[in-house]
Amino acid sequence: MKDSPPDILLTTTEMLNRNLSTKPDWKLFGVKTRPPRMMLLDEIHTNEGISGAQTALLIRRWRHLARVQPCTFVGLSATLADPQHFFSELTGLYENQVMSIEPDPTNIVSKGTEYLLALRSDPTTGVSTLSTTIQTLMLLRRMLDNSSNPSQGVMGQRIFAFTDKLDVLNRLYDDFGDSEGWDRFKRPNKNYQIKTLASLRRPDPSMSEYGSRDTDGQIWSTAQQLGHNLMADASLTVGRTASNDPGVDTSDVIIATASLEVGYNDPTVGAVVQHKAPRGAAAFLQRKGRAGRSESMRPYSVVVLSDFGRDRIAYLSYERLFSPELDPINLPIRNRYVLRMQATYSTMDWLAHQVIQDHNQFPSAWNLFSEKSTYDSPVQRRALKLITEVLNNGQARIHLRRHLELSLNIDATEVEALLWNAPRSLLLHVLPTLHRQLTSWLTNGIKEVPQRKGKPLPEFVPQAMFSELLLPEVEMRIPAATTRNSAREENLGVAQALRDFAPGKFNRRY
Repeated sequence: MKDSPPDILLTTTEMLNRNLSTKPDWKLFGVKTRPPRMMLLDEIHTNEGISGAQTALLIRRWRHLARVQPCTFVGLSATLADPQHFFSELTGLYENQVMSIEPDPTNIVSKGTEYLLALRSDPTTGVSTLSTTIQTLMLLRRMLDNSSNPSQGVMGQRIFAFTDKLDVLNRLYDDFGDSEGWDRFKRPNKNYQIKTLASLRRPDPSMSEYGSRDTDGQIWSTAQQLGHNLMADASLTVGRTASNDPGVDTSDVIIATASLEVGYNDPTVGAVVQHKAPRGAAAFLQRKGRAGRSESMRPYSVVVLSDFGRDRIAYLSYERLFSPELDPINLPIRNRYVLRMQATYSTMDWLAHQVIQDHNQFPSAWNLFSEKSTYDSPVQRRALKLITEVLNNGQARIHLRRHLELSLNIDATEVEALLWNAPRSLLLHVLPTLHRQLTSWLTNGIKEVPQRKGKPLPEFVPQAMFSELLLPEVEMRIPAATTRNSAREENLGVAQALRDFAPGKFNRRY
């Protein structure tokens, strides 16, 4: 593809960010060659907050380097309020250059229906909200079609259950699997005489207190009438999907985070369960849209809530929960935290374009600034010379200042703040650090500074564009789960570490 760029390239913002400063990939991404005529952005409503600002500034950097004029930008979303203003901020176009294309209401035909349920766990019973979600999943899956598909697709056969915390994801996955008779490795648990707890809900008049249990809704006769086997050996299968556990298997119930809320369409999903109040209306609309992908289906959307905080507010205003009003999204593209990181990325772009123009075989500018290289030492020497000129107030500093102004679409005052103002200023911190690293790697007899292949300047830019900046915060040392695994280390921000791992709090994030 680098030799012969395709007509249509499918890529991610992360790949674009990494390859803007890698010459062999310039042709592929339209830099220093024939630029693309169109950029298509799918699910643009997911670009919100800090990550959305990162994407917006990346697009500006690409537009500057690729000289994309004219270029048509197309964004797709079904859950945007004030789309023209938002897309203008995202792409850097003027608002009068953006056109919103929507269906004509007279051409829309309403078909089908859906069932919307808001369940509130009762704290006086001593039952946790997680237990309520587990029982909801146990029953709801048995209210959908069984393997013989008697409703011909009207009810669906699978459930997606969403939560927003990894701790809750792992709890729900393990505890729901346990209720269906599986151990943590998805094997039948041999220690249980009764495999699935659903067998305790089967219609059996000989069971003790059958009448009172039936009155309390603890006898699932409807599920059995629909053809589901409620005997002890008829258990559901459970899967898990998260950013660190990707992929979707064929299980009856999938426990997932936000990583599954867009882009995955399964026509057999008949129900979506949300554990606790959703964090945003747009995200919830995307999640419940995973069910009912066919016109004939009648999907369920169930929200399980506690009796406190945001959950109680969501329950009392349930009509806004299921028919939400979308708020306009404003991107913080002038946030100094984001601008400092993007200015460092943009400086790396500028350095790469200045020093590797005649080195077609150079693999990656990210490696150029992260490790000592014998093969590319001439390029590193040219970079060191250029950085020295910038630090000594040479002509290169004027070029860098102008590059930052154009690539990030900011004014001269903001550029000066990025160059000089603490923290992590370019001229007082970023470039001196890079100068010290290159000098150490290229000079014999001087102790080398640490090398991190493919991870340049970790104090100033994250390893992945949407990750948190690697600041000296909290280091988590996680012991090995089994004798075959080794212990590992993870880094967390101070605020998150205090929330998740306060003394005396039990957490299953890992």
